[in-house]
Amino acid sequence: MGEVCHQFNEAGLDIPILIGGATTSEAHTATRLAPLYPGKVVYSSDASHSVKVALELASKNAEKFMEKTEERYDKIVKTEAKSQKSDGIQKLELREARKLRYKKKTLSPKPKEYGIRVFNDIPLTEIVPLINWKMLALAWQVKPSSDEAKRIEKDAKILLKDPKAGAVFEKALSAVVGLFPASGKNEDVDVKVKEEGKNNTLYFLRQQSKNKDGFALSLADYVVENDTVGLFVASAGKGIDALSWEYKDQGDDYHALLVAMIADRLAEALSEYLESVVVKDWWGEKTIRPAVGYPSAPDHSEKAAIFDILDATKQCGTLLTESYAMKPAATVCGYYFGGENVKYFNLGEISEDQFVDYANRKGKDKEELRKSFGGKINN
Repeated sequence: MGEVCHQFNEAGLDIPILIGGATTSEAHTATRLAPLYPGKVVYSSDASHSVKVALELASKNAEKFMEKTEERYDKIVKTEAKSQKSDGIQKLELREARKLRYKKKTLSPKPKEYGIRVFNDIPLTEIVPLINWKMLALAWQVKPSSDEAKRIEKDAKILLKDPKAGAVFEKALSAVVGLFPASGKNEDVDVKVKEEGKNNTLYFLRQQSKNKDGFALSLADYVVENDTVGLFVASAGKGIDALSWEYKDQGDDYHALLVAMIADRLAEALSEYLESVVVKDWWGEKTIRPAVGYPSAPDHSEKAAIFDILDATKQCGTLLTESYAMKPAATVCGYYFGGENVKYFNLGEISEDQFVDYANRKGKDKEELRKSFGGKINN
């Protein structure tokens, strides 16, 4: 991404670049990418939001939109700089950080059975109550408490209840979930999969600063020897593009965009629904479900292992591109970790040494791996 921004600037171009979704963050865009192509780089939170950004950039208000974007970036840069100067957190070498790993004392209970379950024909009525409407408002870049946010939520609910649109949304819901015996060591988790040739190692990274509980965490800490790990791929995107284009062909850009954004929210709601099913009906264990690309698991190339183990393309029709984007866009994939003390956390900045160690463990070229890495590396 940085190289593209640099080349655009060197060529003297005046074309905006949209930096997409989970492959980066607004902070990373503001501090690392925007300076390479000043005034032309815009962060977009997801595929549907990029449509709204594109419409803004093509409108008569484009200059004002970019001014507000630059103001926001300036604030982020100042906040990041202040944080780096004042946090006072000691950065640990990987070897030292491993000594502060969380030591899980009790094995997670074994599920009723190990294996893969496929979810189709999921009632839309089960998923809609789980939608996070606040996140829908934020995707539109409006305050959740504003009248505009209330109007968007009302319009979305009308669309979900529309017989034709509602049928498309319901048919779009599909998922595959797996629970497997697994063993963790340092930052690796070996997954025991029956099928030969399956990728059976999950690779993680470790915090390099001590948290308030005295640990330097890795998600792999939540899996000990002869334990259990879960994987999932949840999609709410099949057929959504066609529905969105129907509205667009009618000149209704608002509803075309709303359809895509609702699908994104349904995918997240579906992943919450699946977690409750896993906990109540299958595993009986308290869990967290960090998604690939999120702060504790910032390497998007790990999606390949999940897709491979779950055979996600065959089971629910989701695809993974060479750049690790999931298709359809409204798709989420991640992990289930069980235990009384499991918690979400931010990996934070890691050292170049840990990144090199990580690349070596995965057997990947480190420069190639940087392209799929959404975290912060201290160079």
